[in-house]
Amino acid sequence: AVLPVQPLLILLSNVFTSFLCLSSAFQVKLPSFQKLQLGRDRLLFSSPEDDASPQSLDNEETLMNVHVTITDGGKESATTELAKYLQSFPFAAVLPVQPLQYLPTENGVEVKFLRKKTEEKGSLDGGMVFMIKDDRDGYDIVCKRNSEGQTVSKMFSEKLVIMSLLKHITGEESALAGALPANVSVESIFHKWL
Repeated sequence: AVLPVQPLLILLSNVFTSFLCLSSAFQVKLPSFQKLQLGRDRLLFSSPEDDASPQSLDNEETLMNVHVTITDGGKESATTELAKYLQSFPFAAVLPVQPLQYLPTENGVEVKFLRKKTEEKGSLDGGMVFMIKDDRDGYDIVCKRNSEGQTVSKMFSEKLVIMSLLKHITGEESALAGALPANVSVESIFHKWL
């Protein structure tokens, strides 16, 4: 049966008015989102409690550890070059559908996975922390999982990011990111999916 257009519009109008009356009577809290800010401290759907860095990564799982040595030149310049390399890696290009927040740190980068904020869950959905650690004969590029706020494992996303970064580090792919500094040599690679 085909309904005439005017009664259908009246019906929809009545349903919407009823919803508004019920929501104000029962004080239904509709979600409110912060505006997109240009600063790097917050993105759409984020809240101030989501901006806190993870308390400690000691208890988190190590997803990747790449040991590199410096062939010639100063260690200080190599540290800054390695940090710049990690910070310039296009994480969003690897996961184009996953909303994420990218925060450069002093010696690496923190990648936070985001989701739409609800009353039950915040907007943070875990993430990954990439850092450079000084080692006896070189450096370790370490990636640790940040499981803060994670309700569902992000193992598939983590694997895609790690495998793409390793392809760039080893030189298999270089279309998305620049190369490692010339005086850096990769000695060993460990990752969870070996």
